[in-house]
Amino acid sequence: MFTETLFCPECRTETEYTIVNRNAIGTLKGEEVSFVEQVPICSSCKSELFVSEIEELNRESLCAAYREKNEIISMEEILSIVEKYNIGKQPLSELLGWGAQTFSRYCDGMIPTKQYSDVLKRMLIPKEFLSVLEEKQSCITLAAYKKAKTAAKKLIADSAVPNSKLEKVVCYLLTYCDNTQLTVQKALYYAQGFYKAFFGQFLFEEQPQAWVYGPVYPSVYANREKYHADFPFVEIEDEWLTESEKEMLDAISKHVCCYSGVALMQFTHKEMPWLTTRGGLSDNERSNAVISKDLIGDYFSSIKEKHNMLAPTDISDYMRRMFDSL
Repeated sequence: MFTETLFCPECRTETEYTIVNRNAIGTLKGEEVSFVEQVPICSSCKSELFVSEIEELNRESLCAAYREKNEIISMEEILSIVEKYNIGKQPLSELLGWGAQTFSRYCDGMIPTKQYSDVLKRMLIPKEFLSVLEEKQSCITLAAYKKAKTAAKKLIADSAVPNSKLEKVVCYLLTYCDNTQLTVQKALYYAQGFYKAFFGQFLFEEQPQAWVYGPVYPSVYANREKYHADFPFVEIEDEWLTESEKEMLDAISKHVCCYSGVALMQFTHKEMPWLTTRGGLSDNERSNAVISKDLIGDYFSSIKEKHNMLAPTDISDYMRRMFDSL
């Protein structure tokens, strides 16, 4: 449990306080948004305290929830654009036909409109960025153009045909599923667990970590722009997957990906692999602890047996029960 000391106006003394998490509703841009806030509680009188640093974290949490709800590009993705293409903030703004300081303001935390967000999301895709760069190259200096073009072409060249089973599974899932990270990550987790339960082996070698937002495969998250709106980035080959693997992934696409990424995250928060791996951490505390494949396999095997699941299509009943439990 996290504790600090602070002057409590009620106790009128320096006292310890504990930070607890609770569901809250905030208003941003005239819209009500659900988010998780941190609340400092006096350990003696149990009154709520004010801590400016925590208020700032709550503001960031509200903004992140607003972005997710409205499908607005995240701060991390915005900042990644200048780094990955080796381009300055002002040249990028000019390349997009915006005011010179517009992109800088977004890097400083200002939330873009949905229209501007969609433009920035396109820029996460190297081919899309290169297309805009070639079309609008006269808007920036020759030096900036050359550096950005070199970086974009290298990223495109690096997007080779996937050679790991995990990447091939992502390719297959994204021909049917929503390409948001929440949905993709949870679809991978359920595909891994249920495949072990039904077919006695794992789909791929990688193990997820117990992040705040549920199980996450870090390598997929790190390369999320590779699996973006223009996916599939290569043509899927029949020999990539066996018939049983396709059968399972088809079931996952139909019976898991039909739920929102947020709902799937909430499902995983009720399941033993994520809970056990995080131990006593609160829902909002970060963790890179690995959720072992064996833990996932054992859990979903027990679920299969408990609910008398005979075929991958029976996954639909389990997912419906999880949804009803929210």
